[in-house]
Amino acid sequence: MKCALLLALAWASSAAAVPLLPVETFFGTKFVRSAALSPDGTKIAFLAPSGDTYGLALLDLVTHKVTIPVHIEGESIQSFAWKGNDHIVFTGEIGGIEVPQIACTDLAGTKVFSLIEPQKTKLKGSIYSGQLLSMNREDPTHIIVEGFTTDSNYANADHTLQQQDVAAPLILKIDILTGRRTELCPASDGDLSNAYDDFGFDHQGQVRTAVRYHGDDAELLYRENSQGLWKPIRKFKAQSITMKVLGFTGDNRGVYVDDYENADAGSLRIYDPDTNTLSPALFTPEEGEIGVNYPPDPGLIYSPDRKRLMGVRYTTDRLHVKWFEPKYALLQARLEKSFPGHMVNISSMSDDENRFLLRTASDRDPGAYYLYDQAKGSLGLVTTVAPGIDPAKMAPMTPISFTARDGLLIHGYLTLPAGAAGGPLPFVLHPHGGPFGPRDNWGFDPEAQFLANRGYAMLQVNFRGSGGYGSKFLQAGYREWGGKMQDDLTDGVKWAIEKGYADPKRVAIFGASYGGYATLAGLVYTPELYKCGINYVGVSDLVEQTRRKYGEESPEELSFFKQCIGEDPQFLHDHSPVNFVERLRAPLLNAYGENDARVDIAQWVKLKAQLDRFHKDYAFVVARDEGHGFTHAADAKSWYSQVEEFLKKNL
Repeated sequence: MKCALLLALAWASSAAAVPLLPVETFFGTKFVRSAALSPDGTKIAFLAPSGDTYGLALLDLVTHKVTIPVHIEGESIQSFAWKGNDHIVFTGEIGGIEVPQIACTDLAGTKVFSLIEPQKTKLKGSIYSGQLLSMNREDPTHIIVEGFTTDSNYANADHTLQQQDVAAPLILKIDILTGRRTELCPASDGDLSNAYDDFGFDHQGQVRTAVRYHGDDAELLYRENSQGLWKPIRKFKAQSITMKVLGFTGDNRGVYVDDYENADAGSLRIYDPDTNTLSPALFTPEEGEIGVNYPPDPGLIYSPDRKRLMGVRYTTDRLHVKWFEPKYALLQARLEKSFPGHMVNISSMSDDENRFLLRTASDRDPGAYYLYDQAKGSLGLVTTVAPGIDPAKMAPMTPISFTARDGLLIHGYLTLPAGAAGGPLPFVLHPHGGPFGPRDNWGFDPEAQFLANRGYAMLQVNFRGSGGYGSKFLQAGYREWGGKMQDDLTDGVKWAIEKGYADPKRVAIFGASYGGYATLAGLVYTPELYKCGINYVGVSDLVEQTRRKYGEESPEELSFFKQCIGEDPQFLHDHSPVNFVERLRAPLLNAYGENDARVDIAQWVKLKAQLDRFHKDYAFVVARDEGHGFTHAADAKSWYSQVEEFLKKNL
């Protein structure tokens, strides 16, 4: 009741309608991303718009000059990390294939050195490609990857690796200055029925923990060093992990874990491998969960020398930090007071813990980066994240909750257009992807703001199966594709109609990935509810999504398909929207990437054939050099322009 009252007050007091902003204000390469302070605190690296993609930029805090050491035509840089004060390691992918290049550059960009080859076509890789496991922050000259060869010479012979080929993976240490590869240990035990994943590294770069999957079962493994023998310390069902490794204590003897055996939403404890015991809880959130998606550390905040655990990040309806050191708790409180209504995160700090790079953000503000100098007591703006966004013209995002038809409490977020005059609005339900683990969060959401700017209300529902609400809530979504997860979305729309936010005659559903599946499911299983739908890289056929092809699925992936999606052929058929296209009543807009590694283009081929067969009203976009979502600015602008026109015509 209180939440609904607050929404009503915010709605009634909204200002005059804001002008329409260009599509490219919200999408493409208009946002600064991923800034990080150098260890000595004299420079800031960040990802900046560079042509149609992103380049690596550098701000010198002494000279105040900005340079772009690296911009690679046709390749979008995805992430980076400092390696000492003189080098930066970065990753970049080509065409959305998701097997990125890993490379190193000096600060001038004169020595850019490729360490891991990208995969350039969907079905043809390279023995020199691999997967980044650890930036190995304690070692300024080495990173750790999972790869296929210790050979460091790209020019050697034919190094093509076909996707159907089976190659034994290795865990390798790569010198960023020479490219020399050294094997730390095998990444498997040679038994193809086993899969090893979630490797954990101590502060000396030793491989100390892993999860071994076998069929429907899994084991958390521990050992003393990279050459030691694995010892199982926990056993559980493959998709019901009871203990997650978060990191190591400063002396490398204890293991920080998120314990789900004794707390449904997890608690931070120290595992002692000598006694096989857990410490008392260091921190258990009263609500929400400890964050697992805040690289480079899964929720943990270490001191720069990695000797102290300073704090931990966790999420309720928004991101919070629990500091274990009083001086940082006091600093956090002072910073939040300086930026009312904003989340404030210390994104990086100098080795001497004097300079801090801060990131602020809110629901209406993409935020900014600030430099705080503790010795000088100064706080200065480095850059806004999106200079083209005026927070005063953006719409508020409000946390909401409702009770599903079976009594389960469901949380979500409602964004109403700034300047809405009241009364039911044209309404867009926007289910998130995943579905298991990801969730929607409070903060600036370009899609929500774009739609609000066009006059649409948008509801984001953290349906069962979403992360952040505990193990039981997560597992309540297993085998509920098109079932109770879909019911939660339907119940969310009905809640919005009942509260007067949604015009029941003008409701659309628009989602990506699993959200694209939910869009298709909503249109064919509850066709009376929606006036139109937008499917963005969505699954249409569960049989196609779960079948074994090319032999690339690991035992872990096969277990996921079985336990989380389902294995009964009739169930998969009945929960595949492609088989019920005849029921479709509403216009449908679709978008897919030819190089999508997660939702194969075959999903669209089968769906299109059925849409044609039953003469349905649909439009589509297939982007040649995109994968699971459009990352190139021109493609993103074109796509969202079509979304705008589609909704204008049909909603």
